Amino acid sequence: MTLALARIDDRLVHAQVIEGWLKAVGADTVVLVSDDVAADDIQKTMYSLTVPYGMPIECLSVAEAAKKLPAMMDSPSAVLLIMPSLSEAMALVGAGVKIKSLNVGGLHARSGKKFYTPTLSLDDKDIDVARRLEAAGVELETRVLPLAEREGLFEVVAREASKPSGAPPEKPTPERK
Repeated sequence: MTLALARIDDRLVHAQVIEGWLKAVGADTVVLVSDDVAADDIQKTMYSLTVPYGMPIECLSVAEAAKKLPAMMDSPSAVLLIMPSLSEAMALVGAGVKIKSLNVGGLHARSGKKFYTPTLSLDDKDIDVARRLEAAGVELETRVLPLAEREGLFEVVAREASKPSGAPPEKPTPERK
């Protein structure tokens, strides 16, 4: 398997992922890693309906993914790996799953989180996990869609942290061709 894209998006599989990322990275399989989704047959069915007809999707718990992903590396499939938070990615990396680059694309507003971009809100725990991922050799980049300019996650965090308190986050850069 080729890991076509590893993405963090708290909305998991939605139109932006299917129409933007799936086609751009050439993935032919989706692996969704979420303990909540893996334990809920209704959610698994719902997500299976969001991918193009005939495309395989696996909804796995973190533990299942840690066991299955290394073996999947031998298949010819190109996989889009999607997780709802940085914690799932850290658990997979901690279990030995090789993730070279992680797209942190959508962590939306939640209580106690600070806006860094219109689609990226983080708290201290998220930043700590991101630093541990970076220390483990995972490149962390953020952009909403593949044509948007690729930025390092900590570049965005530093830029927004240097702004006066209460200033709105920068709007995403226009998509480039």
